[in-house]
Amino acid sequence: MIENEKHISARGIVLRAAAVKESDLMLTILLESRGRITALAKGARKSKKRFLGGVDVFDCGLFELELGSVSKGSGQLYFANGISERRVWLGFREDLLKFSFASLALELAEKFAQEGDPHSGDLYTMLLSILERIDEGAADLQVAVIRFVLVLIIHSGTNPLEDRSGFLPEERDNLALVVEGDSGQRGRALHALLSYAESHYGFSLRSKTEILFQLMGRG
Repeated sequence: MIENEKHISARGIVLRAAAVKESDLMLTILLESRGRITALAKGARKSKKRFLGGVDVFDCGLFELELGSVSKGSGQLYFANGISERRVWLGFREDLLKFSFASLALELAEKFAQEGDPHSGDLYTMLLSILERIDEGAADLQVAVIRFVLVLIIHSGTNPLEDRSGFLPEERDNLALVVEGDSGQRGRALHALLSYAESHYGFSLRSKTEILFQLMGRG
């Protein structure tokens, strides 16, 4: 990471991209060094130099950023001026279940990431690692995703395996079996864990329904 007063080079992963005007994009990026940020990428939808091929969710690389204005209630705005050393994901873009798992990982990272957090390296590393495992089609992929979700929740200050009010006893026992790599109902464990996160932290997950539908279809 390289920084001066206004210009920053930092590694990050795009969590969200929304079209603004005709050619601009408003990006939500998880930076290794600064947590979740919002960055305006001017001309990104048409740029053939700064953003070759555009920029989209899952894009991972070295971002060139410039500090913009600070808006009351909206936090610090950045300008994204380019991305290099971009990681190309092929595995999960060609498989619907893998894509659903990757989308869940991004959505959870966005929910748990803190804006401007200088200690966000662990979350960035966790997200990059699970995306790599999903992309490569790692063995026991469901277990890897369940462990990612569990560690993310624990990293945020609570342990579902020790919370006797958040799960029915049989749900907690099943989750423990799955996490340990033993036999267990993995789809049920993932559903219970995601429902716990939604209830405990007060958010809803768009990716949850699609993943459970995919798992049932491959049952």
